Amino acid sequence: MDRLFLTVKPFFILAFKFIIVFSLSIGILLLLLIPFLPFILLEENRFMVNMSILCALMVDVIVIIFVLLSDYLNYNATIYKVFDDRIEFEEGFINHKYATLKWIDIKEIHFTQNFLQRMFGIGHIKFITAANTGYNGYNDGIKFRDIQKPKEIYDKLKRLHSSIHA
Repeated sequence: MDRLFLTVKPFFILAFKFIIVFSLSIGILLLLLIPFLPFILLEENRFMVNMSILCALMVDVIVIIFVLLSDYLNYNATIYKVFDDRIEFEEGFINHKYATLKWIDIKEIHFTQNFLQRMFGIGHIKFITAANTGYNGYNDGIKFRDIQKPKEIYDKLKRLHSSIHA
């Protein structure tokens, strides 16, 4: 055995992540500014208000850069390997995770894809086990997140799973 069947890496979409992080940060900024709206409208406070907005935007930019860079590095360090007898999962740039699931222990395989993921052609594949020990955010298996051509890969994995459990 021990034949490598498939290697998959998650796909990092900068635009997708940027839109989400930018929208959240601008929303938070606006929520913080609403109580000060009467103060902002006074002409004599214009310079101080402009400086406050500039500082808040600079903090937003720093947060956005940090979140996107850490996410990018984590995605880049993630790899999923499918062998004919097991699945290996390796993730993490700073905090490293490694897990192995034997095909014999996998009970189900699920494929999920939300609206935005469909637009970008990515999705998730989750491997469900009977045990309550899990990795990458799940307590019952492994999840291949944000992979390209997820339906095609899902179909291949279902065929392999069926052949092992036949």
